[in-house]
Amino acid sequence: MKQSLQLKMGQQLAMTPQLQQAIRMLQLSTLELQQEIQQALDENPLLEREDDEGLAAAPDSDSITEQPDASEKSVDELVSQTDNLGDNDAMDSRWEDTFVNNSSSIEGLPEFEARSSAPVTLHQHLLDQMWQLHLTPRDQVLFIALVDGIDDAGYLRESLETICEATADELDDIAEVDEVAVVLKQIHHLDPPGIGARDVQECLRIQLRQLGDSVDARETAIRIIDERFEALAKRDLTSISRGLGVDKSEVHEALSLIKTLSPRPGSAIGSSDTDYVIPDLVVRKVNTLWRVELNAEAVPRLYLNRTYSDLVEHLDDDSKNYIKAQTREAKWLIKSVESRYDTLLKVGRTIMAEQLEFLEHGEESMRPLILADIARQIDMHESTVSRATTQKFVLTPKGLFELKFFFSSQLASADGSEAASSTAIRAVIKRLVAAEPRTKPLSDSKLTALLGEEGYTVARRTVAKYREGMGIAGSSERKQFA
Repeated sequence: MKQSLQLKMGQQLAMTPQLQQAIRMLQLSTLELQQEIQQALDENPLLEREDDEGLAAAPDSDSITEQPDASEKSVDELVSQTDNLGDNDAMDSRWEDTFVNNSSSIEGLPEFEARSSAPVTLHQHLLDQMWQLHLTPRDQVLFIALVDGIDDAGYLRESLETICEATADELDDIAEVDEVAVVLKQIHHLDPPGIGARDVQECLRIQLRQLGDSVDARETAIRIIDERFEALAKRDLTSISRGLGVDKSEVHEALSLIKTLSPRPGSAIGSSDTDYVIPDLVVRKVNTLWRVELNAEAVPRLYLNRTYSDLVEHLDDDSKNYIKAQTREAKWLIKSVESRYDTLLKVGRTIMAEQLEFLEHGEESMRPLILADIARQIDMHESTVSRATTQKFVLTPKGLFELKFFFSSQLASADGSEAASSTAIRAVIKRLVAAEPRTKPLSDSKLTALLGEEGYTVARRTVAKYREGMGIAGSSERKQFA
């Protein structure tokens, strides 16, 4: 075959360092991003971050104070270019060693530990403590029902009214809500601290009250939780200080104490790893409208230090080149961070708009949703949406959730109406099991029939799969003898 040189014109996406950085920043969790930014601050004298007290204003794209030069690629262009990249792009992995990875492990060790001893579940850990409370047989029934309603994070996800109904058959009457509340209060004194709370606010309050009166800043911390919780979520120190009528130094001391608390107390049981989660987004209801905002604590306010750049004309060539290179890197980082939060806010708002019924009524009202649905609405690639929802968390009135939680497959409904979300069906199964008679638990076939009565067409094997996935034992194992 004769060899020859040929010219060929065409378009090809170039993986520039700026684009690689924008992609990498979008993939990082909030904690990883903070570590990455701290490393950049330590190494680059041109990069600066505002004091925490500067976070009082509601975050927006204006939080990134350095604006792009007209001659450089805009943030929107960087974001749009990520849409054409797959999740396993080779250029992404090439930068892997540049950033801090929190999830390190020793090869072979986890498997060895799993064979050595099975971890104690949170459910079992709480049941083991029941005997120290010296409960009456009636209160023991209520205790077990309450523990069954506590999720892996340590929160009670069932209402007290539901507990009353679920225990009616065993007690031969319906318990009073106040009666259940007394038993729940006893659970609040068990290990781990904060267990059995119904929301983050109550969880933190329980932990603070267990510290004792002698702990410095305890009372101020409790007041912040009770009176200025929304300002706490936004790190609005000025609002907290004014609202409580205390000095900022006292607020700082109280916040330091609050940071030592665990927002997911149940996670410490059955796992040696402690995951600290900072919400990227906050959802709240204003009058009749739901608002999705960036969490101020999660958004770093970065800017260029002009002191060095203003002196560049008076420096030698080597110093000039160094300052210019550091300025360029600082600008790239600032724009990559801005790109990250622009994308997170856009994706988060679109997801919440699709799941308004969840915000109002909970998991049983969850709609089926896939990555492609969101990608299509905001004109982004699915891989970008995937990056923007992995290890990114949103704080809602229903709890703290990873954005991935709001995606689920769909199952057909019996009446031919809109398909149901698999998450909603799991929630219904959980409710049915919680309300079953302890001496005659529901089989998978019975659960399937009851789901059908509520309008869900689900195969028995699917019910079994969902039940096992939620850690709910089979009916024979759940049965308790009178």
